[in-house]
Amino acid sequence: GYLPASTMTAVIVGGSIVNLTMSMVEDARTYSGTVSGIIRDSAGKTVAGCFVGLYETVQDGTAVKERLVAVTKTNDAGKYLFGGVTGGNYLVKAKLER
Repeated sequence: GYLPASTMTAVIVGGSIVNLTMSMVEDARTYSGTVSGIIRDSAGKTVAGCFVGLYETVQDGTAVKERLVAVTKTNDAGKYLFGGVTGGNYLVKAKLER
């Protein structure tokens, strides 16, 4: 149910972690939204079969708690999709086991 206010790109190098803060606007055409993306390696190649987790984040005093909402794997093109996502704050984590 949300659209990004602008396009964002993140480059993750050498196993590092990138935290993104994104501004979103409500999409009145839908009652729930999707979270999707493409996982790429440090060379920019898409990563197939990568585990992807969607976590809802909640501020609890001074700490942020994460609750796993859904898991999926990337397809052959490195793409993932979570549907039926309600309003809130979310974090996406990806892990590839070889």
